[in-house]
Amino acid sequence: MVAGLVNPLVHLNARALGLPAFARWLHGCYAARDHTLPAVQLGRYASGTVLDGEGAFLVLASGALVAEQVPHAGEDLGAIARSLRARADRAVAVDRPCLLACRFGEWTWGHWLLDVLPKIVLAERHAPHRFTYAVPFGIVDPSFGGYARSVLETLAAYGVEPSRLLRVHPGAVYRFEALFDVAGVSGKAAHPGMLEAMREVASAPLAPRPLAAVLRTPPSIRCLVNDGPVRAMLAQEGAWFLDPSSAPFLDQVAAFRHSDVIVGDLGSNLAASIFARPGTGLVTLAPAGWPDDYFVRLFQRLDLVLADVRGHALPAPGKPFHHAPVAINPADVGEGVRAVRAALAGGEWRTRSEADGRVTARAPGPVVAEITFGRDGTAALFQPKSFSNPEPRWTWSVGTECQLVMPCPLPGEALWLEIVGGGFVRPPHLVSRPLAVAVNGRRLAEYDVDDIVRLHVLVPADLTAGGELVLDFFHPACPSPQAMGVSSDARALGIMFERVALRRLSA
Repeated sequence: MVAGLVNPLVHLNARALGLPAFARWLHGCYAARDHTLPAVQLGRYASGTVLDGEGAFLVLASGALVAEQVPHAGEDLGAIARSLRARADRAVAVDRPCLLACRFGEWTWGHWLLDVLPKIVLAERHAPHRFTYAVPFGIVDPSFGGYARSVLETLAAYGVEPSRLLRVHPGAVYRFEALFDVAGVSGKAAHPGMLEAMREVASAPLAPRPLAAVLRTPPSIRCLVNDGPVRAMLAQEGAWFLDPSSAPFLDQVAAFRHSDVIVGDLGSNLAASIFARPGTGLVTLAPAGWPDDYFVRLFQRLDLVLADVRGHALPAPGKPFHHAPVAINPADVGEGVRAVRAALAGGEWRTRSEADGRVTARAPGPVVAEITFGRDGTAALFQPKSFSNPEPRWTWSVGTECQLVMPCPLPGEALWLEIVGGGFVRPPHLVSRPLAVAVNGRRLAEYDVDDIVRLHVLVPADLTAGGELVLDFFHPACPSPQAMGVSSDARALGIMFERVALRRLSA
């Protein structure tokens, strides 16, 4: 399945914090694109499949470990498999049809809500009341506290009674006559079918709220060290506050479903954004430089309007910075809220977004002309100047500038010029490359590009009126791999082109 992803980003403060490379990374993550998704499939493991209730819930099926249940690829998988086979003789036999709902990271709310629970929801949708669900004992035992109560609330919301749970205990091994699983489901992939099924849950009625704040509280990771000033600023903006650690599940659904703008820490606190209305504003708070892209496709698929606000992590010695408390300037948070509200009020985000001074397509329309590169590409038809010999999938420009000439099929209409490619970089000595783009002699955009980019340049209608577009690309920094000590390649590499296309502004 191929699904379109919109660009939700309307504001970020990464460059203002002195992180231009990280700002470029964010732009690349959130670029509008087509995304190929694997199929969502319900399947059955072979009879005699074994589940280890200890640790990561490893599964041994037909003598081999199931890759999706192995958290660390560098482990000695052969030794692990042999150990599990040796313990299988003591396994608890399960003869009723069960669906696997055990996963490493089970004590993380986001993984439960977006990676595991959707398997149960889809299975119930396909075969109501057929399965017993194998779940970790601890997360469905109310004596373990609020988290377990929240998990049980999610199951009840989708019609799964406690009597249909197989509680997997630590230290035990289970052998199944009929163990089922659902493949192709995760919050990171955000399959539209999964989102549709999850969003069908009913929630309590709630009057619309202009601004909801969902902030972590100690001892959670990535808590705000200046929580008080940030909350005071948000209160001035009209926020009401929700604590997911104590709020009932259906109250969380209602809060995300009925709020115009949501502010929250990037992570499990925002897992319930799966229930937000399309076009909801979202302000995420996170440590500067933390490259976690788990939520990117989910936010894109939900057509949210996003401000990415970063602050400085304050880790204890020897601790990872992305788990550390974070100091975020309250003024930066307020600026993010106002930027999202302005985008929602103006409506311009329906066509394009402007983040960090860069105008980018939010949801570009269909392709009306295209140049492809590489050995099987079409670039030779477009009068290329200053290009090297084609490689399997791309073609490098050489020297300080290059040129293409392409007909414009829609004269007099403003269009997006889409550029997919990248630059030759060699960190830490060469981390980005300057690139300027001109159309028919008018310079339209300037960028710093790294190894992979997807850029959208807005071409005004007056430049397309003549029916032909002369595309000039200026890339003055063009060292060779030989000069950088990478290889014997002496070409002065400019930009690696995979694809150049003209697209309408919107569908």
